[in-house]
Amino acid sequence: MRQLKWVNFDFNSEKCLKELFNKKDNYEDGEEENPSLFINTPFGPASMLNPFAAIKDFNYHMFSVDFDMEAYEYEIIKALAGIEVCIKTSRYRYVVAIGELFDVFMTKFNIEKVLSIADAIELDSKIDDLLTRFSEDDVDKFCIFINPNREIKSCTSKQDNFENIVLGYKEFISQNGGGLISNLDDENNYSLCSGSI
Repeated sequence: MRQLKWVNFDFNSEKCLKELFNKKDNYEDGEEENPSLFINTPFGPASMLNPFAAIKDFNYHMFSVDFDMEAYEYEIIKALAGIEVCIKTSRYRYVVAIGELFDVFMTKFNIEKVLSIADAIELDSKIDDLLTRFSEDDVDKFCIFINPNREIKSCTSKQDNFENIVLGYKEFISQNGGGLISNLDDENNYSLCSGSI
């Protein structure tokens, strides 16, 4: 069974610079006095002083897999909406940059679907079942909430406290991450919003 794990890729260039300059005072006689201001990145060495260095410009996410990704899968991921950069850093590790205006949760979910990760396929099936049920029940407005643990909750405009439930979902997402699929803006189109997973 194919597995994918999202790995923390938290890079803070200002923090790195401070650490480098703090180390400068700790050199012994005869040692280099100016530490290197370059760091290794998935894109090769990057200058910490260059404000346009690629490492500073993107919202990166790294994932590891336990299988050899096929070339066509890699090309599909590179073409997904929201993917600005996709780089293979090793046989089983990849870095993607997700555009600021794109839904991080759903973009990661779409990557998992492309790679046929069982959890994503199962979650997608549950979402499809809910959408079918809403259509069959002639529901005017609906909201499907996916928490960071991939548990699904839903509500419809047929419920008395529908607006309050939706507000609760949105508040949870802003603080904890997750995804929201709804037709609140236009009953013929679904919109997505999320935090990170």
